[in-house]
Amino acid sequence: MNTSSARRIGLVSFPAEKIVPAGNTALRGAKRALFDGPSAYEAIAGSVRHIALDRAPDFQDVYVEEMGFPAGMLQ
Repeated sequence: MNTSSARRIGLVSFPAEKIVPAGNTALRGAKRALFDGPSAYEAIAGSVRHIALDRAPDFQDVYVEEMGFPAGMLQ
């Protein structure tokens, strides 16, 4: 991801120095699960909490509102 482009379109709104590229984390996680066995992900799996966004009363409104590009982007 190009961090300056992400900031320009409003994808991220925090200081650029806080952004640290993580690479292909999905691939890294898949390799750990495959080669390191269950111990590599059991601690993480135990801390995951499911959140049903369809049951959050204002989720849809907030989601649609946040999808917009910053003013002046489409000029």
